[in-house]
Amino acid sequence: MSFGPKPHSFHKDFPKKMKILALKSALNAKLNDSEISIVDAVKMASCKTKDFAAVMNNLKLIGTKFLLVVNGLDSNIKLATRNIPRVAIQEANNLTTYEALNCNGLFLPRMR
Repeated sequence: MSFGPKPHSFHKDFPKKMKILALKSALNAKLNDSEISIVDAVKMASCKTKDFAAVMNNLKLIGTKFLLVVNGLDSNIKLATRNIPRVAIQEANNLTTYEALNCNGLFLPRMR
């Protein structure tokens, strides 16, 4: 066959403004459902999972799926949370609409 089948991609990109509007809408829905909490600073002195689990226990977050949004990814936070199920960390400039909607709680840093 000289004109056989060729792979064809049906991938469609969304416009940038539409992506931003979708994220704003998702964050607004989370705010209306009281699923957004504002935290002052997210810093860990050590990289121990036990310390972060104690913080989660104090906030009564054990068993819930939540997303921790940080301004800059700190290695201590990354190491402390990577072994805890249903906890995700994302940098603020890389936050997607799916990640914002796919959690029960959203912790955002206070903007200065």
